[in-house]
Formats: sequence, C-alpha cells, structure tokens
Amino acid sequence: MVYSRFQVERCLRYAFEYARNHGKKARGKGDENTLGLVGKTNVLTYVYDLWERAFYEVAEEYPDVKTDYCHVDATCMWMVKNPEWFDVLVTGNMFGDIITDLGAQLQGGLGVAASGNIHPGHSFSFQNFFTLDREYRVITYFTEIQNIRNGIRVDMEGGVIWRKTGSR
Repeated sequence: MVYSRFQVERCLRYAFEYARNHGKKARGKGDENTLGLVGKTNVLTYVYDLWERAFYEVAEEYPDVKTDYCHVDATCMWMVKNPEWFDVLVTGNMFGDIITDLGAQLQGGLGVAASGNIHPGHSFSFQNFFTLDREYRVITYFTEIQNIRNGIRVDMEGGVIWRKTGSR
C-alpha cells in the first residue's frame, strides 16, 4: 500500500464534500454530518500516519463536518452491532474493500450491493455485482451491461436513477 499525499488528499476532499452534502444532517436524519477515518495506525504506522495527518489538516477546511477515527477491526465490529452509528466513512483501498463487503452482507449479500471507483471530475466505473453460492460452488457475475439489460442504472453516489418498468 503506497499512497502519495496528493492521492490521499484528493480522496479525503471528496469524502468531506460527500459528508457535507449527503451526511445524516444533510439528509435530515441527524444533528450533524460526520466523516470517520478508518485505519490501523497502531500497526500500519507509515501508511495510516499519512492518512491521519492529511485527514485532520483537510478537516480544518470543513468545520461543519464532525470528524472521527476508528481502527478497521473496531469499525467492522460496530458495523455489525450498531451500523446506525456511522454516517460517512473514508479509508484506503484494502480496508474499503473489506468494509464494503461487510456492509453488503449486512444489507442482503454481495449480490445486492455494488461499489464504485470514483475519480472526481473524470470517468468512473462501478465494479461488477457478484454472488457466491457456497453450497453449489457457483459464482455469478453481473457486468454493467447486464445491469443495464436488467433495467438498473446507477448514478455516481451509487443510487439507482432509473429502472425498466416491471424489473425488480
């Protein structure tokens, strides 16, 4: 895991803007918008030291967004126990992949949740939906083309923006 300051800061700025515009307060679901940094600063000291320093420096430009920090293992535990505690989370690729898989399972499984690779101001893509049936050892992939054929179109924030009539 090698990140440059530029990469980390770009990701953090996007996360702060997202928290400001789509957090609990912005949606009328809470008293404040909160952005939580997920890391493992007690073990991955070099990688997440950069994320943590940049996080608190960028946070000074967003006084309306409350900040929080949580180790990745504690985040996973609390996502299972009390997922409503979280608002918006930001982390690096590896932890993000683990946390989104956990979040997908909490809402019904990997087959119902997609994740995106978003590059603000540029093109972006959503990763394939997939399901794994352990009993029959079958993996099914749904590409974006299949999603469109099935009547599902996803916007940049991951919400469904249109569906074919009669599709589920």
